[in-house]
Amino acid sequence: MKIFIARSKEIVTECQNYVSLHTVGELIKKRKLQFLQKIVSSSNTVCNLFMSVAVRESELLAANT
Repeated sequence: MKIFIARSKEIVTECQNYVSLHTVGELIKKRKLQFLQKIVSSSNTVCNLFMSVAVRESELLAANT
């Protein structure tokens, strides 16, 4: 990565974690998990219809993280 002058992927990953730079995929997973958690905790009737799907999806995301 050009921001960090390093050739080792492990060093670059550690630097990214240190300065809170995340990949697009990681950001998408984080935001999706937050969205699903809001659906599960909502008292909205429509959200309650999709609660079981949201719980399953959030468990899958948490397991892959």
